[in-house]
Parts: sequence; structure tokens; C-alpha cells
Amino acid sequence: MLALNSGLHVVGRERRRHRDRTTRLLAFVDTFTEATALGLKEHDRPAFGAGTDAAPHQEPARQLEAASA
Repeated sequence: MLALNSGLHVVGRERRRHRDRTTRLLAFVDTFTEATALGLKEHDRPAFGAGTDAAPHQEPARQLEAASA
């Protein structure tokens, strides 16, 4: 639901409440497209470890070798 709310913020209010039904439908589809993209971005952020060092994700044997070197 949070991603859908973010998708609604990306698509302008004018498009979502337009008089033309086709424009409203396209805005609805764009909302879901943006929500999906934002949701995947938020999902991938912890998986890829954005902004963190790669050392804590190494295997323990490699961490010992790196510490002794």
C-alpha cells in the first residue's frame, strides 16, 4: 500500500481527476507502474546493501585472512 501511495504522488492530481476517461485510465495505469518501480527499488535497497561496506558480507574465513593481512 505504501508503494501505491507513492505512485499516486508521482502521477499528478490533474491527470488522476481529469474529465476525460481515457486520461484518467492512463493515469491509473501509470500509478501502478510507478508504484511497482518504487516498490522494487525499496525492496532491492537492503538486498544490495546500498551505502554499506562489502566487508561484513564476506565469509568468515575471508574476514580472518583480511584481518591478518
